[in-house]
Amino acid sequence: MYIVDDAYLKSEHSRAFRRQLLVVLTVSLGTFLTGSSIGWMSPALHCLQSNDSHIKITSEEGSWLALYPEFGHFCAPLLTGYFTDMIGRKTVFITGSIFTLVGWFLKFLAGSLTTLYAARIMLGISFGITMTVSHIYVAEVVSKRIRGTFSSLLFVTLNLGIVFEFIIGSYLSFKTSALITTIISVFYVISLFFIVESPYYYVAKNKEVEARKAMIWFKGSFNEETIAEFNSMKKQITGQSLKFSQSSFKSFMICMLLSFLSDTTGRPAVITYAMQNFSNDSLMSPTGFTILLGSLNALLPLIPTLLTDKVGRKVIIIISAIVGGVMHFCTGTLYFLHDTKGLTISGYGWLLFSTITIYLCSCSIFVTNVLTLRGELISESSRGMTSGLVSMMYALAIILTIKTFQVVRDNLGQHFAFWVLSGSSLVFVLFTSFFLPETKGKTLDEIQKQLGRSN
Repeated sequence: MYIVDDAYLKSEHSRAFRRQLLVVLTVSLGTFLTGSSIGWMSPALHCLQSNDSHIKITSEEGSWLALYPEFGHFCAPLLTGYFTDMIGRKTVFITGSIFTLVGWFLKFLAGSLTTLYAARIMLGISFGITMTVSHIYVAEVVSKRIRGTFSSLLFVTLNLGIVFEFIIGSYLSFKTSALITTIISVFYVISLFFIVESPYYYVAKNKEVEARKAMIWFKGSFNEETIAEFNSMKKQITGQSLKFSQSSFKSFMICMLLSFLSDTTGRPAVITYAMQNFSNDSLMSPTGFTILLGSLNALLPLIPTLLTDKVGRKVIIIISAIVGGVMHFCTGTLYFLHDTKGLTISGYGWLLFSTITIYLCSCSIFVTNVLTLRGELISESSRGMTSGLVSMMYALAIILTIKTFQVVRDNLGQHFAFWVLSGSSLVFVLFTSFFLPETKGKTLDEIQKQLGRSN
């Protein structure tokens, strides 16, 4: 599925490639389950507000059900960042997977709204843990030649999790769909016990023997290139010069704003209210439109994802964000014509579907690269804590976007809500153009040196 240089695959590093792919796929199962938690909301909201639901909820309760995970997501990252540095990436992964398992099992048992709230909070905590540590881990253990592509896999599997839950949540019973995802969570918990700890953690804890063993496992051998990378890693972790501190602060601020602005372009709101956006269309049922939307959102971004290590993160982010902003403007214009000129949306369902789908696909492209950059830009001197703070900002952006979209839509109209998102996309493009450095083909130490030179 993913393309890398043939010379790399045929070299002595081919064994390392397979091992790196194995651990990334294992970690990606966590982001898949995170995506399932996100995707669960749209069909579940449709089900729980129906007359034959075993748990009856109001529109207001549905809004809180959508937001509760984000409170867990907001609170978890800071502690996650601290413990990532203190007890290691692997242990934190396992802890997050247990929250995932408990959250889905509670959904399976749920007989009341209170239990659903508890399940959603648990899954929000697992969301915060998984998204904080996974990008750190992948950035640390994957070779620089393929780091962008493998980091992108985390977001691809998150999108696959969304569409997976769209499908099973729409066509299977409430309990059956929860049981299936619970079983997948059990497999995820078990698989994490077999991954290898990051050598960066071992070096930070002065466990050089374990760090060398981990480097050999991930890199295939301890040759000149690996030794140079290992020494660079030690220097990066132990070096605490003023210049390094300045680059660390700059990378932290870039990551904070990048995470916040990327999500305020509207992806959380569009996914959460997907079925409501298509509820007036006559060409296909809301369920059918939502599943098709999720499928395209998961599959189409694979093509530009393959280019992230060739073209570069910054160019791809700017182009895809511009496309997304234009699509928001077009969607808002369609709703404006409907609200003020009497245009019948049902007659233009294909056009509405196209604008929203193109936005989500373009959004998947730039968010994939944003998450890759989160793992690359944050310096090792405070990677755990810094990544935790960035994840909190990411969660805050999701909360504000979902709630603001609903308030603006209900009070000023659907068209105005999408125009606001279009303006947010413009701000994101400007920030990326002027402040984001390019990181493709660079080691993590080289990226920090680049940031230091630009001070």
